[in-house]
Amino acid sequence: MNIIAWAKQLYKLPSVEAMMTSELEEARRDLLIAETAADYAESAVIYNRQRIERLTASLTAAIAHDKAVSRYEYVKEHFDEIYQLPIWTNDGNPDYRIDSDKFDAAIDAAMKQGE
Repeated sequence: MNIIAWAKQLYKLPSVEAMMTSELEEARRDLLIAETAADYAESAVIYNRQRIERLTASLTAAIAHDKAVSRYEYVKEHFDEIYQLPIWTNDGNPDYRIDSDKFDAAIDAAMKQGE
C-alpha cells in the first residue's frame, strides 16, 4: 500500500454498519452511566430518609426530656403555690390525693403564664 492510498484510507468515511456499531457502543456506555447514577440516587434517598427518621426521633426525645426537666424544676420551685391549687381530691377517703388530670392542666397553665 502506498502512502497516498494510506492517507485516503485515513479520511474515508466509515460504513453505515461501522457507524451504527460505534453509536450502539456509545449508547450502552451512556446507559451504564445512567444506571450507576440512578443506583447512587436511590441509595441517597434511602440514606436521607433513614437520617431524617433518626434525627426526628432524637430531637423528639430531647424535647420531651427538656420539657420533663423544666416541668420538674417548675414544680420543685413552686411547690407551695401548687399546694394551694384546686388539684386535690379525697374521693370519699379521709386523706387528700392529687387528681393527676387537674395537676397536669394546672402546671401547664401556670408554666404558660410564667413564660
